[in-house]
Amino acid sequence: MASKPQTVLLGFADEQITVKHLQTCNYSISKIGGTPDWCVSGCEIPICKRCGRKQSLVIQIYAPLEGGLYHRTLYLFACVTQECWHRPHSWTCVRSQIIDQGATKTSSPATKSHIGETWFDDDDDWGSIDNDGNGNEDNFNMASSSQLYLDNMSKTGGARSNLNNMNSHTTSSIAEVAQNLESKLSIIEGDANANEALCGAVGMVGCAGESVEASAVIEGPEGDMIAVDTPEQPTTDIPALFQEAAQIDANADIAFLPYFVVSDVEPPEDLSFSEHERELLLRYTHTTGHDLREEESAGGGDGKGDNIYEKDIAYHGDVLLHKFKKRVSRSPRQILRYSREEGSSPLWLRPPSPSEVPSKCPHCGGSVVFEMQITPQLVSHLRVQGVQGSIIEFGSVAVYTCLASCWGEKDVQRLECVIVQGEVI
Repeated sequence: MASKPQTVLLGFADEQITVKHLQTCNYSISKIGGTPDWCVSGCEIPICKRCGRKQSLVIQIYAPLEGGLYHRTLYLFACVTQECWHRPHSWTCVRSQIIDQGATKTSSPATKSHIGETWFDDDDDWGSIDNDGNGNEDNFNMASSSQLYLDNMSKTGGARSNLNNMNSHTTSSIAEVAQNLESKLSIIEGDANANEALCGAVGMVGCAGESVEASAVIEGPEGDMIAVDTPEQPTTDIPALFQEAAQIDANADIAFLPYFVVSDVEPPEDLSFSEHERELLLRYTHTTGHDLREEESAGGGDGKGDNIYEKDIAYHGDVLLHKFKKRVSRSPRQILRYSREEGSSPLWLRPPSPSEVPSKCPHCGGSVVFEMQITPQLVSHLRVQGVQGSIIEFGSVAVYTCLASCWGEKDVQRLECVIVQGEVI
């Protein structure tokens, strides 16, 4: 029997936090950057174990557990020193908790996150990115409308009619232009200044009287030669732009510009195909012998499996990277993936080593569970006032936390496990 698909909450960057919001910001607000709003006093900003620099707050997520007695917040920090970006010891996740005076303890263990209700039922609505909260509604509507239009066109024959009309119009236009040009050429034939006359007739550049260096000439009689402008030499080194990092003071404490974080449930996979895609799929099935329906069943049997093409992708590419891109493409603007359910796992860019994935909580020795992951889309939002360029780069950062969320009466913070993977190029 196929396992029940996990519900994944996606986080999106929203309105920038300004002075007018500061009074309402506390540990129950999820945000990007800024300074941490601690649950209790006495918490300390972590130091990078590699270079000794004070780390910067990347994201703060309010994540109380269902049936728990505590307000619970996760704070993810990173070192902005370029040599530390992809080092595991340069990232730190701090968990802090405080008693919820209005909470009532239940008999069930407090292991499942209550984050969905806390994100959706916030009294203060900071707005949304689009109508659906994830920046995809316009794209979905546009795609659906376009597909509907194409389908109707193909059924009524309108597409072929439009294409014939367009071809007819284009053919007549070309014929007119050719006839025009031929008449002008016949007028100026044998003229010593034919090149100049022709340029004036059809609007060519590089004519007589202009100082333009020609880099290419159409072969033919001397009078019919046409000058062509020399292409400009590009002055920008495009590949270097992707490696450019911001120049910042090595001793400065860096705080990213703060933004609110809003959430929405991850949309299901869109399995609708255009006629062209169906044709390619049939050709693929005929060529490879793989049946889409059989592979769909292997992926979960609910039509929403992510394993449909992975069997064949392995022959010519990276399966994990393909799955990562395919899954993230459902909501391209997502910066956070959250799912604290049994069996949940991050979207890996490459297989993690056995030593990277934790098996026990370092504090109580109990089990750990995957809780959240930040995606590379967050990089574009990690900016510092007055600084140009990338402050930090990463491919994926996954956070594993104690399943029981162990906590002592005198605790102010506890460190959770962070797995960092660099961007795959």
